[in-house]
Amino acid sequence: MPELPEVEFARRRFLAGMEGRVVDDARALDALVVPQPASEFREALVGRRIEGAERRGKHVVVRLSGDRGLWFHLGMSGRLVPLGAPDEPTDASTGLPRFTRWWLKTGDLTVCLCDTRRLGRAVAGTLEESRAHLAGLGPDALDVKDEAALGRCLEGARGPLKAALMDQARLAGLGNIQVAEALFRAGLHPETAVPSLDRAARARLARAIEESLRDALAAMEGLETLVYVGAGGENPFAVYGRAGEPCPRCRSLIVREVARGRSSFFCPRCQPAPGTAPARGARTMAQRHSHRRRPST
Repeated sequence: MPELPEVEFARRRFLAGMEGRVVDDARALDALVVPQPASEFREALVGRRIEGAERRGKHVVVRLSGDRGLWFHLGMSGRLVPLGAPDEPTDASTGLPRFTRWWLKTGDLTVCLCDTRRLGRAVAGTLEESRAHLAGLGPDALDVKDEAALGRCLEGARGPLKAALMDQARLAGLGNIQVAEALFRAGLHPETAVPSLDRAARARLARAIEESLRDALAAMEGLETLVYVGAGGENPFAVYGRAGEPCPRCRSLIVREVARGRSSFFCPRCQPAPGTAPARGARTMAQRHSHRRRPST
């Protein structure tokens, strides 16, 4: 499912093929995913040069000439797919990749937004209107690099840590996968109460978030398209989706628990429940790799 790394991958792949090109054609094919008249969507984009794209959390705003913009969100299953991508299923009636909801054409390249579950959204208009969709978001998770910055994001939160980290108004870009991975690296249980975190724990968590995000981005280098874990893609994660498998650190079995309708994956030994003492000899992922060079920004 698309979280910050997958959305950043989509932004980079989009610009790699389309930056500097003029949009020759654009179509909105699904009124749920593109909640504006199809003619308005097309008119805002055709004839405009693509000048760049910015991302905040899971949202992307494409900048076009003439003070125009395209905002999109990938929802739960959205992917940007170039027309003619190898091994991509095609709809025989349209010649487009299956589940295409909107597309843009520049020269010989057509990029399609494929969304099985129809939970993504896109709107084209002025750049100001496009950026308005970012209002209410917290800082981008890749910009929260230390204990102080993370502390500001969590200020006032009283409930479980996992819920606070997934609140896009506090910290934009993290979802179930990246929160599970960061908490494992930091040695923190998902149900840890936010007020119980001391400065050392917040510092560990800030490092873990950044390292997990950058590792996920590095794993995508060189790929043309993504297949999400939930759709049968390779699982590169340490704990997410690995219930019943041995922890890569202590060999205890990874646990899956459901709270507030969301699955949590964690190691009960490396991430002790609130009110229990850490297992003797257990170390956090951040502590084990503290000698490693921090990733460049």
